[in-house]
Amino acid sequence: KADPRLSAVSALLDNAGTDSLSRQQIGAALEEYGASLSFSSSNDAFMVSVEGIDKNFVPTMQLLGHFFSHVKSDAKALSKVKDAAKAEEKSLTEENTDVLAALLQEIFYGDKSSSLHRLTYKEVKKMPGEEMISAFHDVLGSYCRLSYSGTLDATEVANVIKSNLPVSRSQAPYVDYDTDFIGYSEPLVYIFDMPKSRQTLVTNYYQLKPMS
Repeated sequence: KADPRLSAVSALLDNAGTDSLSRQQIGAALEEYGASLSFSSSNDAFMVSVEGIDKNFVPTMQLLGHFFSHVKSDAKALSKVKDAAKAEEKSLTEENTDVLAALLQEIFYGDKSSSLHRLTYKEVKKMPGEEMISAFHDVLGSYCRLSYSGTLDATEVANVIKSNLPVSRSQAPYVDYDTDFIGYSEPLVYIFDMPKSRQTLVTNYYQLKPMS
């Protein structure tokens, strides 16, 4: 299965600086280049999203390369990771849409549901920043796919990326983390009692034969 730590890793990277640039300096440089940087993770991928303008593509990639190679955890970034994990755990008991999403995960995938393998707030709280950075470096060594949308020549884009990002570290083969849906032999109804919920959410799950 995918590494459950990556949700915390993405939260850390969204708030971390490097060994020579604070997060504020990183943000100021991105603003100067007209760019933005964000990290996220899903059940089967870790995403790095960069938006910007083509005339500043080179300095933006240089800054991203510096960040990849020199990212550093600090107390402020770790505090924000813990706050995010605490808020997420709270929403799983108080927000009906989050409760439904977790319930559907278990209905779809059973004991392979990602909601059952997510890190708890206590586990995130105990995780050192160095471990999160190490997990990110492991990501850089895994299979990667790059997508670019803009007006620059594809060869130019490829050369800039190869010159500034550690793409050569991506040596591991592609791993498919897709999980098969589980089947049901009879109709089942799941009811989750939330008296404080402002509305009722109803979802149906049907198993259909493949279209020929």
